[in-house]
Amino acid sequence: MKFEKKALIIFIIPLQVLFVTTLISNIIIINLSKKYIYSKDDPVPEAYTVLVPGALVYGNGNLSPVLEDRIITALDLYRTGKVKRFLVSGDHGTKSYDEVNNMKIYNMGIILRN
Repeated sequence: MKFEKKALIIFIIPLQVLFVTTLISNIIIINLSKKYIYSKDDPVPEAYTVLVPGALVYGNGNLSPVLEDRIITALDLYRTGKVKRFLVSGDHGTKSYDEVNNMKIYNMGIILRN
């Protein structure tokens, strides 16, 4: 019984340290990046490039609402002259899952419609 208790303590303490370290790191990152995060109502300063992080793409190639909103926002910033370019980033870890090219296809559809 003593061995099991000791093994449990050896296992739980590093997990707690990892949890607290991750929590503190996230709080620091959130606080340091607040000045670079804008909502739709905030005035956005001009920039050369805006980064569009990827998000879920469904099996049929449709963008998730989160990703669609990111792309539309990037296009709005481009059209209003706030940014000159946008850089899309996302997962393409397998042949069957490709966020980046689906974002590109979505953009081309919007551009061609307008």
